[in-house]
Amino acid sequence: MKTLTKWLRAYLPALSVSDAQLAEDLTLRGIAVEGTFDLGPGNGTLFEMDITTNRVDAMNHYGVAREAAAIYGLPLPALDFALPAAKSSDKPYPVRIEAEDACGRFTARVLHNVTIGESRDWFPGAEVSTYFALLEQKKISNAVDASNFAWLAMGQPTHVFDLDKLEGGIVVRRARKGEKFRTLEGVERVLDS
Repeated sequence: MKTLTKWLRAYLPALSVSDAQLAEDLTLRGIAVEGTFDLGPGNGTLFEMDITTNRVDAMNHYGVAREAAAIYGLPLPALDFALPAAKSSDKPYPVRIEAEDACGRFTARVLHNVTIGESRDWFPGAEVSTYFALLEQKKISNAVDASNFAWLAMGQPTHVFDLDKLEGGIVVRRARKGEKFRTLEGVERVLDS
């Protein structure tokens, strides 16, 4: 997993140790930093981390920041990403899980009147464009980038769909052998089961 110290320090502005000391202290506490790469002035360090499956809580920037906060006795601000309140007229969007052994829960929320455009730095203290560039994460659109930001920040996999292009709801299932899928980059892939 790639982790930016610049992002960690946005969560923990009082973190006073060097990036090298942070890497050593995280490793000593079971979150192994296996490589460090200086990203230049003002950009901090990129940690190449080996996070074991028993530490899924640390497979994201906020989780690593939480560990650092515990190590150094620092306060960690709570994340607050409130969505607009649901309207009483909003009906639940249909979701059907066919691969229950692979997905125990899937929730959906419809947001209306979203204008798709270029991403901007919407999270106070976070330089989303810089973070994505340093992680070599391609920016796609504000909606997709917000979803990817949530995944990188909190380890919560999310996805956005265009409601106008969905038919009959969302079905969570395994791919079928030979099924074709077009990625956001426009590349067609042939899937297997």
